[in-house]
Amino acid sequence: MSFLSGLDLEHSGLRVLLPLHAAAHEGRRGGHTVGDRVGERELVGEKLPTNMGPGWPDARPARRPAGVVEALIAPKIHVPAVPPEWAGRPRLLAALNDAAAARLVTLIAPAGYGKSTLLALWHAHPGRRRALAVLAVDARDNDPVLLWSGILAALTAAAPGPQWTAVARLLRQTNPDIDAAVLPAVCAALASQAATTGVTLAIDDCHLLTEPACHRQLAAFVAAQPPNCQLLVASRRNPPLRLARLRAGGRLLEIGPTELRFDAGDAAGLAATATAGVGLHDGTAQALIEAGEGWPVAVHLAARAMRHHADAATVLAQLTASHGHLDDYITEEILDGLSRQQAVALARTAVLEQLTTTLAQAVAGDDLPALDSRHPNGLLLVPLDTTGEWFRHHHLIQHALRQRLHRDEPHTLARLHRRAAAWLLAQGRTEDAIEHSLTAGDTATAITSIASAYMAAINTGRRVTVRAWLDRLGTDTVAASAPAAIAAAWVAAVSGDRPAVEHWLRIAEHLGHPGPLPDGTASVTSAAALVRAVFGFDGLKPMTEAAHTAVEQEADPTSPWYAMARTALGCAHYLGDKSHAALEPLRRATGSHAATPMVRTLPPECSRSRNTIWASTKGLQPPPPQRSWPNTSACNRRHRPTWPISPKPQSPSIRASTTAREPCSS
Repeated sequence: MSFLSGLDLEHSGLRVLLPLHAAAHEGRRGGHTVGDRVGERELVGEKLPTNMGPGWPDARPARRPAGVVEALIAPKIHVPAVPPEWAGRPRLLAALNDAAAARLVTLIAPAGYGKSTLLALWHAHPGRRRALAVLAVDARDNDPVLLWSGILAALTAAAPGPQWTAVARLLRQTNPDIDAAVLPAVCAALASQAATTGVTLAIDDCHLLTEPACHRQLAAFVAAQPPNCQLLVASRRNPPLRLARLRAGGRLLEIGPTELRFDAGDAAGLAATATAGVGLHDGTAQALIEAGEGWPVAVHLAARAMRHHADAATVLAQLTASHGHLDDYITEEILDGLSRQQAVALARTAVLEQLTTTLAQAVAGDDLPALDSRHPNGLLLVPLDTTGEWFRHHHLIQHALRQRLHRDEPHTLARLHRRAAAWLLAQGRTEDAIEHSLTAGDTATAITSIASAYMAAINTGRRVTVRAWLDRLGTDTVAASAPAAIAAAWVAAVSGDRPAVEHWLRIAEHLGHPGPLPDGTASVTSAAALVRAVFGFDGLKPMTEAAHTAVEQEADPTSPWYAMARTALGCAHYLGDKSHAALEPLRRATGSHAATPMVRTLPPECSRSRNTIWASTKGLQPPPPQRSWPNTSACNRRHRPTWPISPKPQSPSIRASTTAREPCSS
C-alpha cells in the first residue's frame, strides 16, 4: 500500500494516467476497485469534446506491440499435416468422438506413442463433431499470461468470432488477473460458442507445465467450463487435475500406452503406406509389433527402413538387436547414408528447440545435410508453420541426437548455444536468444538481452517470464549489474514488492553504468527515477522529485521513456492539485508516437482522464473530495509477495517489515 491508499481515486483518472499504480496497488471505495470509474466523459451534465484542442491527439484504441507474444504463440497452434503412413487409428478416433460427456480427456504415455499424431489425425478427421483447439506448450508457458494467451489464440483459430474480444482485451492489460478475470471470460466466451458446436481445448506436451499456478488454473477451467466443452491434455505423466473426482463421476476419458500401442493391423497398414504399397503378411506384421513392443515410433521407423532393404527380416533383426537401446536404433536409422561430417552437423542441431535451414547451418556448419521432412534422413521433422520455414525435430529424435552430441562433442555445447543466440539476436528474436545465452553461460550477452527485452515482456503481462530469466542469472549476478538490477526493480514494482524495489534501485545506483542502458533509458539515474516516479511508493513529494529528474534526463521525444517520464510528472502534479501544471507534460506524453502501452493504455479512458483535468481547469467539475494522505509506511506492516530472487543480503529492518499479515497488492 503506497501513498495512493486512502485517496478518492474513482474520478481522478489515475489508473489510466499511471496504469501501473493500479497493477501494483489495491484500493477500494464503495465496492469499486481503483480505476473502475475514471474521469467520466460527461461531467456535471456537459459533454466534453473528444479532441482536446491543439497538441492533444484524438482518442484512439491502444494496442500492445504486435509480434512479441504472437511470434511465440504462432508455432504452438499450428497443427501439422499427418504423414500418409500415420493415417488410420479408427478405434482411437471413435473413442475421442464418442467422449462428448467427458469434461477431461487424458492422453498419457511416454514419448513416441503418437499422442501428438493422434491429435493431428483427429484435427483432420472429417467425422470430428466439435471444434478442436490445439496448443502445444513449452517451458515458457509456465508464465500464466503466455499460457492463456496461447489458449486464446488456439480457441480463436478453432472457433473464430467476436466472443473472444473481451478475453483479448483482458490479456492486453499490463497485469492481467487470470484467476478472477481471464478464466471467467474464457468460460463465458466458450458458453456462447458451445451453444452451436462443442469445443475441445487440447493442451499437448502438458508435462512441460510445472508452475502450480498453471495447474490450478487448468483445474479451475475443467470445473467451470460450460456443457459441451472439454479439456484434453496430452502428457508423459498424469497432470494434477483432480482426476479421481472426475473418474468417479464418469466425466473422464483416459487413453494410455495400452490403447496407443500398435496392433498387427495398425503395423500392416503403416508398413503398406511407408513401403509404397509393399504389404506385410500377418506373420511379419506380428513380428514387427513384437520387435518394437507395439511402440508406434519404433514400428514407424522400422516400416520406413523397409524401403531400403530387400526383405523385412533384415529390418526385424536390427530392431530386435537394438532392444533396450532404441536411442541407438533411432540414431542409426536417421544417420544412415550420411557422411561422418554430416552426422556430426545434424547432431549439433539438437540444441535448437525450433529451427530453420539458415539457423541450423549457422549453428551446425556447412556440412549439414538437407533438412526436409520429406527426405528419408529428415525423419520426423515437425513443421511449425504453413510456409515450411520453421520446424522442429520430433522429441524422440531430438533426444537421441542430444545423447550423441553429449557423447561425442560435449565441449561444443556452449559454443553452439552462443552461435544460436547470435543468429537469433540478429533476427530480432531476443527472447529466444536469451534462452540460448543463459544455457551457454554467456552472462554478458544474457544480461544485455534481458535488459533490452524485460519491458516488452512486462508490457504484455509476462513478469513471470522476466523473473525466470533473472532467476537463471542468479541473485549475485543480478546484484553485480546495474541494467539487470533495474530490470529486477521493475519486476518487483509491478509485483507490489516495495522493499525489493528499493534494494535493487540502491544497487543499480551504487554500481552505475556508462551511458544509456540497454533498455534505452538515458542513464541509471533516469532509470531509477522512472521507477520511483511511476509507482510513487514513497509518497507524493519523492514521486514528484523523481518525475522531474526523469523528465530532465529523458529529453529524446523518440524514446518511449520520454513519454513515460512526462506521464509520471503529469500524474504527480494532478495528485498535488496542480491541474494546470499537469496539462503540458501529459500533452507531450500522449503526443509521443514512441509511448509504451503503459502510457497509452486503454484510450479512450486516457482521453477521459485528460478531459477530467481539462474540465477542472475550466471550472466544469466540482472540487474533488477531501484527500487524506495515509502513513506511507503502511506497506511495511504488510506481507510482500514472494519472489524467487530474494533481495540479499537482507537487513534486519527489512526482514522485520515483511511479517506476513495480508498482501499489499492484488
